[in-house]
Amino acid sequence: MMNKTNVYHSFELLDINTYAQNEIIHLLVIYRPPYSPGHRHTVSKFISEFSTLLEIALLAPGHLIISGDFNIHVDDMDCNDAANFLDLINSLGLVQHIRGPTHEKGHTLDLVITRAADKCTSDFVVDHKMPSDHCAIHFMSNNMKPSPKKLTKSRRIFSGIDSDTLRVHISEALSAINFGTDSSDLALSYHEAVSKVVDCLAPIRSSKVSDKPRAKWFNPQMLVDRRYLRQLEIRMKKSKDVTAVTEVNKQVFRAARSAYNDKLTEHKTAYQRTRIRNADQKSLFAIIDEITGTKKVLSSIVPDSDPLRLPQLFCNYFGKKISDLRDNIKSSVSSNSFSVGGYSPPSKDSVQNLAFTSFAPVSVDDITSLISKMPAKSCDLDAIPTYLVEQNVDIFAPIFSSSDVVRCSL
Repeated sequence: MMNKTNVYHSFELLDINTYAQNEIIHLLVIYRPPYSPGHRHTVSKFISEFSTLLEIALLAPGHLIISGDFNIHVDDMDCNDAANFLDLINSLGLVQHIRGPTHEKGHTLDLVITRAADKCTSDFVVDHKMPSDHCAIHFMSNNMKPSPKKLTKSRRIFSGIDSDTLRVHISEALSAINFGTDSSDLALSYHEAVSKVVDCLAPIRSSKVSDKPRAKWFNPQMLVDRRYLRQLEIRMKKSKDVTAVTEVNKQVFRAARSAYNDKLTEHKTAYQRTRIRNADQKSLFAIIDEITGTKKVLSSIVPDSDPLRLPQLFCNYFGKKISDLRDNIKSSVSSNSFSVGGYSPPSKDSVQNLAFTSFAPVSVDDITSLISKMPAKSCDLDAIPTYLVEQNVDIFAPIFSSSDVVRCSL
C-alpha cells in the first residue's frame, strides 16, 4: 500500500507499506539527485528535509527499511556532508548496513538503513556485475514470506461425458417425471431429474489452486522473451573476469532488455487501446478509472447478505418498478397523452372488452425452434448447460410439448 506523504524538494520518495504474516514492513525508497543547475538543492537542505521524514517514519508501526541512491560519499571520512548525514542517522538510533563501493567510481552512494535494534534484514551483498554505473544491493528480509492465497474451485467436467450415455440417461429421467398441473412442481421435477443425471455423469470436483493473477496483456510470446532475457542475465553474471567477454555479454543483455521493455510497452498499449476502442460509453469510464488508478469500489446494491432474503428483495424491487410503470401508462392513456414514436394506443373503452380466449397447442417444432434460438449461456443455477440442451433438443422438445409445462405456465 502506497502512502501519501509530504512534498520534499531535495529528494524523491516512494513510501510503501507491505503486510506479511501480520507484520508490517515500512519501506522508504529515496533518490537524491546530485546538485546541478536544474536541481539547486544542497546536501544541507536534504539532511533537513530527510530529518523531517525520519521523525514521521520512526513513529509509524512496523519494521522500517530505508534504501536508495543518496548521492552522498558516506565512505569519505573527510566529507563534512557525509559526517553530518551519518550523525543524523546515529542520533535517531538507525544504522547504515552497506560497506564498500556501490558506484563505478568507487564511492558508497547506495544505502540500506534500518533501526539499530531491529533485526529485520541480513546477508547484504553488493553485486558489481550489473550493466549499470551503480551496483545492485541484495539482502534478506527476515520476515516470513506470505503464503499464496488458496482458492477452492468447484467444477463439472462436461467434456468427458459420452454423448450416447447422456442421451440414454436424459431420456429415462424425463420419461419418469410425473407431470402434474402446477408449474412450480413441474419445474422442480424437471430440475431434480436432470440434476441427478448430471451429478451421476459429471459430479462436482473441488480443488485448491493458488491465486496468481496475470496481466491480460501478457501473452505466451512475452513469457518466452522474458525467459530468454533471464538466460542472458545469468550468462552475464557468470562471465569470468575477462574484460572483452564481460563487456560483450553486458551489451547483449542491455540490447535484449531494451527490446523486451519496448515490446512490453507495445503490448500493454495495444491491449488498452483495444479495450477503449471496443468499449461503450458506460464501460469506457470504468476502464479509464482503472488505467489511471482511480477505480471506485462500488457498494452492493442490496446490502442484505442473507441469501434467503435476497431473491425476495429483488422480486419486490422489480415488482414495484413494473407496478409503477403500469400505473404511469394507465394514467397517460386515460389522459390521451401517451405515445411512442408518434403512435398512440387505442382508448381504454375500445380495448376493455378484448381478451385472450384460446391458445394454439405447442408443437415439437415450436419447442425445437425456441431452444435452438437460445443463447448458449448458463449459470450455476441451471441443471444442465444450455449447449447440452441444444445438442439433445430432439430429446427435450417432445417432453416439453407433450407435457403440460407450457400450458401450466400461462
